[in-house]
Amino acid sequence: MTNAKSNKERHAVVLPEFNLIEGELHSASVKSFAEYSHEKVTDEGIDLSNIRFKDLFDIDDIQHIQDSFASATGVASIITDPDGIPLTNPSNFTQLCNHVIRKTDLGLKNCMRSDAQIGRYNPEGAVVQPCLSGGLWDAGASISIGKHHVANWLIGQIRDPSKSDEEMLAYAAKIGADPKKFSHALKSIPVMSIERFQDIANALFLIANMMSNAAYQNLKLVSVVTQQQRTEKELILYKDQLEIRIEERTNQAVKLNKELEKNLSFLNRLVDSSPNLVFSLNPQDEITFCNDQFIHEFGISEKKAVIGKPLCDVFYKMDHGFCTKLLEINHNNFRTGQYECVLQLNFGQKKQYLANKATLITSDNLPQENIFILINLTKQKKQENKLRNSEHRLLTLFESMPVILFEEDQSQLKIFIDKLIEEHGDGAIAYLRSHPELLPEIHNLIKITDCNQMALDFYGFPTKNELFKGYLKLFSASASESFNEQIEGYILGKTEFESEDPHFRSTGEQVFVRVRLSIPQENVKDFRRVLVSIVDITERKNAESALAYSEEKFRSVIQQSVDGIILFDQDGRIIEWNNADVRITGFSNVDVQTIHIWELISLLTKDTKELEFLKIQDQLKIALFDRNSPLHNGIMEITITAKNGEMLVIAATLSNIEIGHDFVGCLIIRDISNLKKSQAEIQKLASAVREISEGLIIANHRGETEYVNLSVEEITGYSSEELLGKNLLQFLSTSFTAEQILVNEAGLRAGNIQRGKVICARKDGSQYTLQYNIAPISDEQGHRSFVSVISDVTQNELMEQQNRQAQKLEAIGSLAAGVAHEINTPTQYVGNNLLFIKKEFDLIKDLLGKSQQLLNQVQSGEAVNNLIEELHQKEKDADLDYLIKEIPKSIDESLEGIGRVTKIVQAIKEFSHPSMDEKTPVDLNRAIDTTITVSRNEWKYVADLVPHYDDKLPTVFCSPGEINQVILNLITNAAHAIKNQIGKSVYTKGLIEIFTFAQEKSVEIHVKDNGGGIPEDYREKVFNLFFTTKPVGMGTGQGLSISYKVIVNKHNGSLSFDS
Repeated sequence: MTNAKSNKERHAVVLPEFNLIEGELHSASVKSFAEYSHEKVTDEGIDLSNIRFKDLFDIDDIQHIQDSFASATGVASIITDPDGIPLTNPSNFTQLCNHVIRKTDLGLKNCMRSDAQIGRYNPEGAVVQPCLSGGLWDAGASISIGKHHVANWLIGQIRDPSKSDEEMLAYAAKIGADPKKFSHALKSIPVMSIERFQDIANALFLIANMMSNAAYQNLKLVSVVTQQQRTEKELILYKDQLEIRIEERTNQAVKLNKELEKNLSFLNRLVDSSPNLVFSLNPQDEITFCNDQFIHEFGISEKKAVIGKPLCDVFYKMDHGFCTKLLEINHNNFRTGQYECVLQLNFGQKKQYLANKATLITSDNLPQENIFILINLTKQKKQENKLRNSEHRLLTLFESMPVILFEEDQSQLKIFIDKLIEEHGDGAIAYLRSHPELLPEIHNLIKITDCNQMALDFYGFPTKNELFKGYLKLFSASASESFNEQIEGYILGKTEFESEDPHFRSTGEQVFVRVRLSIPQENVKDFRRVLVSIVDITERKNAESALAYSEEKFRSVIQQSVDGIILFDQDGRIIEWNNADVRITGFSNVDVQTIHIWELISLLTKDTKELEFLKIQDQLKIALFDRNSPLHNGIMEITITAKNGEMLVIAATLSNIEIGHDFVGCLIIRDISNLKKSQAEIQKLASAVREISEGLIIANHRGETEYVNLSVEEITGYSSEELLGKNLLQFLSTSFTAEQILVNEAGLRAGNIQRGKVICARKDGSQYTLQYNIAPISDEQGHRSFVSVISDVTQNELMEQQNRQAQKLEAIGSLAAGVAHEINTPTQYVGNNLLFIKKEFDLIKDLLGKSQQLLNQVQSGEAVNNLIEELHQKEKDADLDYLIKEIPKSIDESLEGIGRVTKIVQAIKEFSHPSMDEKTPVDLNRAIDTTITVSRNEWKYVADLVPHYDDKLPTVFCSPGEINQVILNLITNAAHAIKNQIGKSVYTKGLIEIFTFAQEKSVEIHVKDNGGGIPEDYREKVFNLFFTTKPVGMGTGQGLSISYKVIVNKHNGSLSFDS
């Protein structure tokens, strides 16, 4: 009791000041936590890992509390971290500790070690023990958050009365402190009983615990506040989302209401438009709804007149039995059902209805009202009666039909097919094809249930049972194949099938039949009733075979025709399109299957001039299908555009062919584009020849003039009428002596070209110098004519121009003769071939007419034996095998001739183009080829000419006309040299070779021949002007001189020879 009382008294001394300190502690903690980061509080609780004392308390406030505590209790006080490092300034520290012991290194170290041990974490109470440094009493209490130690509150520097001054001074010597200062400071150390100091330490422990609890509670408060803030943000976000959802749901509800109103409106319209009677009755038998048909059916003015009224009032003065029946149905406690009702009318008439009842149920599953739908069965019942009446008629008709009829039960086959599909799926057909042994078994699944009398008569059986037993023996191999296709069609879901197959009668006779099988709609699911009709088509098949043979010959003739033959019906549908049509137009058989003749003509003539197109249109409209005014076989020339865009000129013949009672249009087309091009080129050449400045004269073998151009008229002064038919060597006044005329005529008859100059007199008497080149030409038959090129060279002012003109006239004379000869030959056999084709086409046309007549008679069922014989005779007369062989040859020869003419004309065009004297990049290989072509008549009779071109030869910037002239001179010289050797019987034909080579910085052209060469005495003179080794009339001596100037002077090249 004494101890308890003394403790209580001691506490009474400390507690008043403690209460004041407690308030200050709370303030210091709250102030600090106001600045504590909320991020240090985790979702799981309080994050204590990095928390420090300074994070928990305001140091200034703690310093004030510490100072107050030290002043009140008389002890020294300081707060350190767990390692003993001070956090606050010392309070009430003595001179001994602060200025003596801690001033030595060892004393400071011991003090800090003592502070750390005294302030160690101890949740049981304050640690009270002597100081490890000076031997004074010290105490300490740990400040922790939870179990996390954050600071030490240390008190002490109280002297232990049990220790003498000598013991204390011994420590001073140990740490190296001044003994005098140590002794002086020791006297100021307060003395306190250990009990009193223990009470102060306990109070300190309570204060430290309060600090720890206050800090921990504040931390928890921060955690709660943080969680609340997070929750508040989440609630605000959820609130916003909820408002959005509410708005969306509201909009959806509005939209659904509109849709509901729309659907309700549509439903009302749908019900009102129903042909059935719709109305509803409540339990009181009152009409709550009806549609328009209900009002119309019973003659009621409007819906308002019946809504809400009892049903019996509505049917007042009508059939009460009908009303009573409906009321019974309304109260029979069945929620659904169908009932037949009869409404009796006046004069014994009645209407039959099928009443469908459905009950509307409330949310409590109680009946609310019944909806009735009355379907008028009156017409249906009448139709059922008619159906029963017609069934007997159909049975009678079935037996008396002139068509073979069978009725089959294929239900077992249906089961087999369904099982096959179930087991094999998409592979059912493949499985069936891989197991042909199943087909007899499948065939036996079909049961014939009935047939008509026609079937018995056709197949030759006395009774139905005998026919049913032997029916499978009537099938041929192809009929079995059709049965396979029928089964595969069943697998694919088909319910109708048709085939044409040979069958056998009971006598073994083969007949052809068309089998048509169909499954009525009501039997599609089970195949219990399948209807089969069979028609005898034996006669038709025989006729078709004969017709097919005739058609095959007819089509063979059409397909082999070199002309395009297009047949089309009166609707414009194309029914025949041969190979020549494909070749000419580029449109295939597939292309024309979907277009009409008018569309085809429009496509082909899309680029044709308007007037020409109108002409075509008019031709097509001229009574093409008018029986009384058949279109004549007039030939039109039309420009068309083929499918590939190529413009062609065709000759078209439009006619009609009568088949039975109808007309078929026949359009025959022939591509004459190449012919037209050749004609155009020839016409162009003729125009060019007529307009050239040199005079051109063509004479027959007697020397009589047949053609002169305008220049001849201008040169001579005579008109063409005055010159034609005359021998100009004798008609014109010239300086020729009679002997010279004879020499020229003899040279021409010998086939030599005569060249030279002569003084002539014009019609008006004026004189001029005439330069001439006369060349003999021969056609394939050997008929000779002469081509002369003349020019007036009187006014040539410069010698160089005269030399060039003479050379050009020489070349043109040679070329004109050669061109005339080269064009004349192919033109002649083109003409002959065209005459042959025209003649033989009439025979083909006659044969086609007879074939068409045979086709018409076969289709109309007339006898055709005599006509077939006539057709065979026509075929024999026409000798089709010969025509099929020879006509393509004639066309190929004609095309070859036209090609030759085109090539010559193109070569002349390139050789003589006005721009040929201008320098331009030139393909020398092509230029040489052109010169070879135009000079062909010079060398072809005496030599073979073989070019050897360098494929890598680059283009050369030069004057192509002048280079061509040089090559022409060299070829002509080579031909003349070879001709001399042939005249000496050295050989019968020589060889000219032309080589081109690409060098590093130049190109070379070598012209080589096996003529007699150049004598050594002449080699230095060959390039001299007017030097020639040829006889008079064969050369002017200018060719090599001009060639040298062209190559060396103008093109900076070199011209040399090796002989």
